[in-house]
Amino acid sequence: MNGVGVVEQLELWNKGLDAFIVLTIGSLTVAGLMPRSSSFRPGTAEAAVEDVQTIAGRLSFLGLAATLAAEMLTGKGLLGLLHIDTGVELSEVEGVLAFLVMLILTGSHKHTNPRT
Repeated sequence: MNGVGVVEQLELWNKGLDAFIVLTIGSLTVAGLMPRSSSFRPGTAEAAVEDVQTIAGRLSFLGLAATLAAEMLTGKGLLGLLHIDTGVELSEVEGVLAFLVMLILTGSHKHTNPRT
């Protein structure tokens, strides 16, 4: 929010989590570059939707990995690298962020009937 990245904002440097951050970057990169699963069903609408969702998910993994890597190399977050400063501290929006996380975690899910 203020140009400081997630690693600096959460003070992960001071907690000695450099190896964990590198492992996270590597895991996100591998997840973003994984080959397509063998259950591909060409020609169906569901397959097209799944393809788009898979591509969007993989791009988000790669984007997050690139953002973390850039912060580790430069010491600045994504907004800092783009010279954008909102002036809002994380402590001012913690409630909104907590609500959004809960909304995502408790949002609609596909429910399947285990008896069928």
